[in-house]
Amino acid sequence: MSNAFLDETRSERIDLGLPICKQLRASPTIFEVLAEEKPATMSWGDFATISMITFALMGRNLRGDFRGAYCQAVRIFGTFPDVMERVLTGVRRPDRPPTDGKGR
Repeated sequence: MSNAFLDETRSERIDLGLPICKQLRASPTIFEVLAEEKPATMSWGDFATISMITFALMGRNLRGDFRGAYCQAVRIFGTFPDVMERVLTGVRRPDRPPTDGKGR
């Protein structure tokens, strides 16, 4: 079995149309895999951007940097709408059973 990264030439050209990367060269196998996963309604540029964002967030989560992943997500997508904040902050722990004042 061959390695698509090492054994195949990068003969396929994917037009991303992004200011930072106009075109991507990939092997035929890599191109096929990406084409299978890319939604038909999404441009290659949007697919590449979303994939890079997903990879960055996933990397932070895998390293256990959940706060960093959350901060990145807020930078990209913004905060929750007010309705979600009210729902999330309205959650509280159940009331404790009454005690006799001596901790029992």
